[in-house]
Amino acid sequence: MRYLLIFIPFLSFAQTNLTKKEIISQFNITEDKFINVRKTIQIFSDTILLAENYERTILSPNDKRLYDYLQGYDDYINLAIEAWKDIPDSTGIFPLNEETDSVYYLGNWRLNLNNIVTNGKIKLNAKGKYIFDPNLNQPLIENIPLIIKTNLIKIKINNIDIVLIKNENGKYVSNNNNARLIKLE
Repeated sequence: MRYLLIFIPFLSFAQTNLTKKEIISQFNITEDKFINVRKTIQIFSDTILLAENYERTILSPNDKRLYDYLQGYDDYINLAIEAWKDIPDSTGIFPLNEETDSVYYLGNWRLNLNNIVTNGKIKLNAKGKYIFDPNLNQPLIENIPLIIKTNLIKIKINNIDIVLIKNENGKYVSNNNNARLIKLE
């Protein structure tokens, strides 16, 4: 009976912290541009692994589920966009540099990177690719190449890829809100 009295208070006051952890444990791009993704979901009690589950999915080229499934994994989103950049889109979700869209993107824009604002123009360069061309006397002075698809713009600054997704206000914003691109009317 003595042991029972000792263990009952111990068990009744013990608190366990359950933690859920999701990681991308497999990300393979096939030759035909399909992407095999395996997401591992782990449940921990304090530091002890209690359960582990796997989800597998295949993202087809220009798959609209990309942002939902890989939310929070910008590096994998960047890899997918890079793999799909030259694939024509029949869904209308990811068209790349289509002539019909170019009129909207061309013109004056404001780029805000970590609260440093640069005004400039988005235009087509000699190769027919989109660039952000900063105005004179701006913090950024070099042209920035852009990959434009409907609802997203990918830029590369200082060898860092940044994905900007169009929000409900028509502004292009990064997941962490450190980068914004706004069209000036």
